[in-house]
Amino acid sequence: MKQITLFLAQLVNSIFLERNIYTTRIPVSKHIFYFLTLFGLFYLTSLVIFADHFRGFDWIHFWGIKRIPPYYPPWTYLVIQLLNWHTLTAITLAAVSYASLLRAKHIISTSLVFFTLPLWWTLYLGQLDGIAVLGLLGLPWLTPLALINPQLSFFAFAAKKTYLIGLLVFLLVTLMIWGLWPLQVLNVNLYHTEGKFEQDISIGIYGIVIALPLLWLSRGDMDMMMLSGAFCTPHLIPYTNRSKYCAGKAFISVRRGHLILVTFSGGMVRAERMVVRMDFCHLAMDITCH
Repeated sequence: MKQITLFLAQLVNSIFLERNIYTTRIPVSKHIFYFLTLFGLFYLTSLVIFADHFRGFDWIHFWGIKRIPPYYPPWTYLVIQLLNWHTLTAITLAAVSYASLLRAKHIISTSLVFFTLPLWWTLYLGQLDGIAVLGLLGLPWLTPLALINPQLSFFAFAAKKTYLIGLLVFLLVTLMIWGLWPLQVLNVNLYHTEGKFEQDISIGIYGIVIALPLLWLSRGDMDMMMLSGAFCTPHLIPYTNRSKYCAGKAFISVRRGHLILVTFSGGMVRAERMVVRMDFCHLAMDITCH
């Protein structure tokens, strides 16, 4: 019995490697203080810069009028009750900036994250990706926020045992309350009359062949786990999910001290697909060399 226990412990430790993706260790109380400070600064900035002259498209047509697409998790409605446009903007900027600061080797590389077009695209549309980033910062306690846009953030829970336990407990509770809600999220293409988006470049189940070895190599690293999961996520649209994908690549570059700008490719779907394929090749090399 003791040998079996020892074997299982070694197996678990080999799956959940202890990797510190942050450059410094900070107490939880200071984490909260630093984030709230950034949130306050960005909230005031939002009031001054945006005032009442600018609102994101998704905020106007969805979140601002409490209209929730059916493929979002059922607790999304509860979250947006607490938001206004300035709060959403402040949370997005504070979460991205703090996540970058925690990973940064140099303040210059941190500042370059603010020049990535995926971040500004998220703000321009008023999407909820910043809420998901905040959730990732507070795992496992902020699991509901991390899962508000789960196509890529879902894979982050495999980085640590505590994250995975938090996910399983939360899934159990929410399944008891809302039923089989994950099926609604997975069947996103069923809610559109045209079927699968032409922009949806997800490989789907076939991508598992590529994703599994990359996920194994990325054990213990939530950033790399999410990037690896891009190969097998069931829904990947260049101008939405790719924002999270590029943001992840920006965080990896910040951690390595690279002074790069991660650009967002627009234009024709064929061009987007070609660029995403190129990014996938770059991702494979990133993970292999990590």
